[in-house]
Amino acid sequence: MKFPTWIIPAAAAVMFAATIRADDAPTPQLAPGDAVTTEAFATMQWIQGEPLANWEPGKVYLLECWATWCGPCIAMIPHVNHLHKTYTDRGLRVIALSVWEDDLEKTSKFVEEKGEEMSYPVAFVGRGGDFENDWLKPAGVRGIPHAFIVHDGKLVARGHPSRFTDEIIERLLAGEIEAAAADLEAAEAKQAAQSAAMREFMQAKAAGDINAMAKSLDAIREFENREERLQPFEIDLALARGDWPRFNTLLDNLPEDPRMSVHRALSGIHTADDAPVETVARIVSLAEAHLGGGRSSYNEHQILASLLWRLDRREDAIASLEKAVDAADDPRLLQAAPFVPLVLNRILDAARNGEMPETNTIREWYAQAARANRDAAAPEKPADD
Repeated sequence: MKFPTWIIPAAAAVMFAATIRADDAPTPQLAPGDAVTTEAFATMQWIQGEPLANWEPGKVYLLECWATWCGPCIAMIPHVNHLHKTYTDRGLRVIALSVWEDDLEKTSKFVEEKGEEMSYPVAFVGRGGDFENDWLKPAGVRGIPHAFIVHDGKLVARGHPSRFTDEIIERLLAGEIEAAAADLEAAEAKQAAQSAAMREFMQAKAAGDINAMAKSLDAIREFENREERLQPFEIDLALARGDWPRFNTLLDNLPEDPRMSVHRALSGIHTADDAPVETVARIVSLAEAHLGGGRSSYNEHQILASLLWRLDRREDAIASLEKAVDAADDPRLLQAAPFVPLVLNRILDAARNGEMPETNTIREWYAQAARANRDAAAPEKPADD
């Protein structure tokens, strides 16, 4: 079953967000080596810590852009907090900038509840304003978390905060500014090339171009040797080829954290009509073992239900659909696609009445619900005089 982009699982969505071609993005007007000022900081609302008025000579600033609605940003908080606590006395200045959100009170409450887990200064930027116009837009930032490194009034580097490791911070504080910046730039270029290869793979997968998938996978291997990152692509290719011996071999050698591999196997096999029954049963067993609990997405539960139905485990399929409905009760999903629970309940009702809708039927239900939601949200046109 092919879902609209808003139904792509979280892990896949992160990958898509990180795989923007360089030639798709505008040339940044703010780049490493450029002078930067603290003027935009005067208009921020400071939740904790002292307002930044001037760059302190010799200090290294890590300005981390985040938001309360951003899961990857929240995942970075322990790392950023570690850098703050470890290196403040040695000259690192960490400031978190809450961007692209409207609720100061919500952000303040979030920071307060984090307490010592988020001990560094935090400023509320919100939407628009000087920082967005002077920093984010000129730098071409289109996703968060994102961090800027500043030293003596110049932008040294920028990128995902995970790239600013202890080793990099140590070198920056030791005065190896240019060498550390060069290493960061090289790592950025490598990541961009890897992301491009991943995007090309996913585009080839969507187009059903097996040869292009294989070529892109070869390119991915040039940058990545971690099995837990490579295997999902291997699984996609084996599924596209209908190479069931290879597919089962991959399942025999799952990485230590198998969740992404199992997810990709689950997502792919339910549209493979020629999949052997024993292989379907194996995927169901793996999904039940590794994709359970509160971390599972509603579409994982929905896909699992369709496979359980195929195996004539109807009661289990209905239970899986009930879990899908529960998982869809997520504020972020309801804001982006409030009709998803309606479709899931429609599928659940059909299953309870003894029928699992066909893939194309479910796809059409989602399409109809999306159109109805869009039409309902559209402003009314003024009546003609």
